[in-house]
Parts: sequence; C-alpha cells; structure tokens
Amino acid sequence: MKIPTANQPVYQAPMRALHWTMALCIIALFVTGPIMVAFDAKDTLRPAFYSFHKSVGALIVALVFVRLAIRRLSHVPPLPAAMPPGERLLAHAAHWLLYAMMVAAPLTGWATSDMYGYGVKFFDMPLPKLFPTLGAETGAQAGDVHTVVTYLFLGLVGLHLLAIAKHRYLDRDCVMHRMA
Repeated sequence: MKIPTANQPVYQAPMRALHWTMALCIIALFVTGPIMVAFDAKDTLRPAFYSFHKSVGALIVALVFVRLAIRRLSHVPPLPAAMPPGERLLAHAAHWLLYAMMVAAPLTGWATSDMYGYGVKFFDMPLPKLFPTLGAETGAQAGDVHTVVTYLFLGLVGLHLLAIAKHRYLDRDCVMHRMA
C-alpha cells in the first residue's frame, strides 16, 4: 500500500467527524431496529429501544443536512487520478445514494410512527408530526416500506465497505485516507 503523505488531500476535520459520528449512529440503528421489533409488546425494554431508535433516526436526518451544507462549503478531495472513469461515476453515484438513504430510511420510519399515531420524540422532546395518523393498516404498510428501504440502505453500506476493501487491498491506493 502506498503510504499517505502530508500533501495528499483529505476531507476537512468537520466532514471526517460527521462521517464517523453518523457511521456510529447508523450502526446503532441497524442493531436496535431488529432488536426492538423482536421484543414482546409487554416487554419493559421495548419502549426504551423504540425511543432510542427514533431519536437517533431523527438525529441522522438533521446531521445529513448539516453534512451536506459543510460538504458544499468545503473542499472535496479528488479521487485518485488512476481511477477509471466508470469507477469514478460509480463512486459519485454511490455517495449520493448513501446521502439519499440517510434521509429516506429515517423518514420512512418517521412516517410509520406518525401513521400509527405514536409520533416521534427526540430524547423525550416531541418533534413535529410530518405525516397524518392513518391507522394500523397504513402504518404497517409504511413499516414495510421502511424495512425495504433499510435493507437497501444496508446493502449499499455493504457495497461501500467492499469498495473500501477493494481500494485498500487490491488497488492499494489511499482512498480511505481521505476520510480516515
């Protein structure tokens, strides 16, 4: 592997901090989601898991917009010059799809919660109702959409991790250094 040098461009510190903070939040959501729905309705831990999951999801929505603003105002380091044009296009498309999923997954969860009539709280602070209460049947359908979007997001994150491994172990370039 090529050793990163001081003159190799990297993302600015705020972008790196947001990336890794959001990565931890997204991991927390991927872990808590299946756990919370597996609880029996009478389990005393269930409300705490739902509350935490919704709070972190709402935080992700806010952070993605902060991240997009910082990205717009800061320098984005270039991809390696040796990267083929098709791969560059895939990299850019994947990044924008990740941003879209960071909004779509939490918002479909928010829709589910609102449509069931539960609402969303950010660590016990009520957040605005974005979607109408439509009852259990529509809430369940929104929940199905949330599940599908989440699995698509998880698949995209998996592809992102595979791309990192490809660049690290096959291409032996310093793409990861830009965000590390």
